[in-house]
Amino acid sequence: MCGITGFFEKNTIIKDTSIIKDMIRLIKHRGPDDNGFEITPTFEYQNVAMGFVRLSILDLSIRGHQPMYNDERNICITFNGEIYNAFSFKKKLEEKGYVFKTKTDTEVLLYLYQEYGIDGMLKKINGMFAIAISDMRLRKFFLVRDRVGVKPLYYYSDENVFLYSSEIKAFYAHDKYKNELNDKKIKEYCMFRYVAGKETLLRNVFNVLPAHYIEVSEGMKIETKKYWDLPKEGTELPLKTSDWEDQIVRVVSERLLSDAPIGVQLSGGIDSSLIAYFAKKHSDDKLSSYSITFDNEDISEKKYIDIAANVIGIKNQHQYICDTDTFCRLFHESTWNLDLPLNHPNSVGIMQMCYGARDDKVKVLLSGEGADELFGGYGRYVRFFWSQQHPVLRKREDIEKGIKRYWNSREEEFIASSAFLKPEGLLRILKDKDIKDILESRFLLYSECPGKDKSIEKFLNYELRTYLVDILNRQDKMSMAASIETRVPFLDYKLIETVRRQIPNTYIKGDKTKLEKNSKLPLKKISRKIFGDEFTFRAKCGFGMPLNEYFNENNISAYVREELLPIINDFGIFDMDIINTHWNKRGVLSYYEFESSLWIVIALAQWSKMFLGDKRKVLDYK
Repeated sequence: MCGITGFFEKNTIIKDTSIIKDMIRLIKHRGPDDNGFEITPTFEYQNVAMGFVRLSILDLSIRGHQPMYNDERNICITFNGEIYNAFSFKKKLEEKGYVFKTKTDTEVLLYLYQEYGIDGMLKKINGMFAIAISDMRLRKFFLVRDRVGVKPLYYYSDENVFLYSSEIKAFYAHDKYKNELNDKKIKEYCMFRYVAGKETLLRNVFNVLPAHYIEVSEGMKIETKKYWDLPKEGTELPLKTSDWEDQIVRVVSERLLSDAPIGVQLSGGIDSSLIAYFAKKHSDDKLSSYSITFDNEDISEKKYIDIAANVIGIKNQHQYICDTDTFCRLFHESTWNLDLPLNHPNSVGIMQMCYGARDDKVKVLLSGEGADELFGGYGRYVRFFWSQQHPVLRKREDIEKGIKRYWNSREEEFIASSAFLKPEGLLRILKDKDIKDILESRFLLYSECPGKDKSIEKFLNYELRTYLVDILNRQDKMSMAASIETRVPFLDYKLIETVRRQIPNTYIKGDKTKLEKNSKLPLKKISRKIFGDEFTFRAKCGFGMPLNEYFNENNISAYVREELLPIINDFGIFDMDIINTHWNKRGVLSYYEFESSLWIVIALAQWSKMFLGDKRKVLDYK
């Protein structure tokens, strides 16, 4: 686990190394163990600066230093992530004449690319990764992102310069980078809490999409290519519970590969608890768990964290209370590390937990992220599935309850179902009441996802390409802030393919009266055996934060009033009468009322204060 960054300019030979050194400095938290850079003669009229910071996980020696060249020094690679099947290729490569100097998966990647090319390499590897490859033989430069988007990877491109990095903040080191707001995406951000797809909230800053790579050739010609896609539909008969258990054992055991200490994130939900259970079975008594709790019992999962840890037999438990002082102390720092507005306030808790793991000398944490999107774990999936199976009942329910549907089609309605703000909430805070165009880009993303139209598989694939990518971005940035690698076993691409090849009834049922018993069916069958019915079939709690309590604290309250509310007003799109009214009532708002009416604009203003305007604010932050 590391960080990669770099740049090249059109028809320019790089002679000054201060820019790449500053880019490296801005992401050094991702790799405190080592760093380096190379200036590679990639193109005829320009060269490429490739930077790297290292968090040593495999082969802790200096031999794992990057950027890494092949023997002929005509291919250079930097790599962030882990390739879980890397060493299965080593013998075959040795038979072809390759001599390994390290025990790193980076060197395996380098030789797989040299032997099989970019497409051949990507067909073989299984892992999470962001990769930069400079090929002086072909005069090409590649940026590659893993199939699901576990590792972030951005690039900035205009007529003069091409920048890339694991984190956007590195771009601020280059004088040709313009940190301009992509204002056409603000409404989408406000509604969903994030921008889906290729674009971001910054103009000309793009995501390398999951399962895609960027190929840059002479003259800064950029091509985007997809190398993997999700299965189109589920047709196979259900697997037995024992088969699902074998699958989970496989993905967990593969992710225990490390020369550094490993721990588990334990939230108290069934996903992280199953990961912890099988990790413990395949490791030793030294396995530690890390959790966040709250003083408020209405939102704390401490009871279930304790149950899970006791059943699993974890002796080294670490629980951290995210209280008002902690939240206020880490609010700014979390935004800095995310590079984007702190859309999920619980990101603060994740960062706090990862800081604790770092202090405990742990470098790798296993997480249960992705199970809900893969196995249909959210209530909106079950309700949609029910409405598809029972359209007449759904129409009758709408009439009886007087429900008015805002969107024009069932597809639009589902796409909007993952929105943070419902239409009425969004309309309330915006001056411009036209929000119909928000779903246009999302509908295009949906239409490109595999699966039959209006099928539950297509919608779940859409969620894997949108909502999940945002959640993974949060997980990566908050853990890497503490120099911690997070691994997500449920997002093994072979497991994803196995799930999507199943008939949907295998993992989700369309009975909205029993949400807890009709979602994530294979996981809940396993959980029931291990943890029992009460633990497995309780109502989903989520990871809420008592924001109204936090923002009543005098210092942060004054900061919002004096520093952030004026910035919200300067955006010119928000109804400040509504914002101010809700702010003045914050002490009596429920947790969810605060989130839906205030949090999203506060987070946007804090990000704007830190990342828009004078670039020196970012360069001099720490």
